[in-house]
Amino acid sequence: MVNDTFLIFLQDFLCAMNKQQHRYKSAWLHPIDDLTGRPRFRLYVRADVELDCCSDEFDLIFDALYDRRDMEPFKYISGIVVLDRNNQLHCQTEDIKVFNEAEAC
Repeated sequence: MVNDTFLIFLQDFLCAMNKQQHRYKSAWLHPIDDLTGRPRFRLYVRADVELDCCSDEFDLIFDALYDRRDMEPFKYISGIVVLDRNNQLHCQTEDIKVFNEAEAC
């Protein structure tokens, strides 16, 4: 399921996140089996700086994701995990579902 489109998405996402300040060291998608057979991924982001509170980190990440909402991989992300620079869990979302207008209305 992971193809060049996903790699371009991750590269674009990471570069955008680091444009103002080199904040994140790496990002990757980890597959999740939600027993539906649909492809789902959790987005992992590893920091390269001291992190702010979870809500501030999620604001930054959600803004960057929103800017990429037209990219195919966006609809497969079902959660976000933020690791600190020591590779320890800083925060994570509950499962998320992204709807576009056609699905929601």
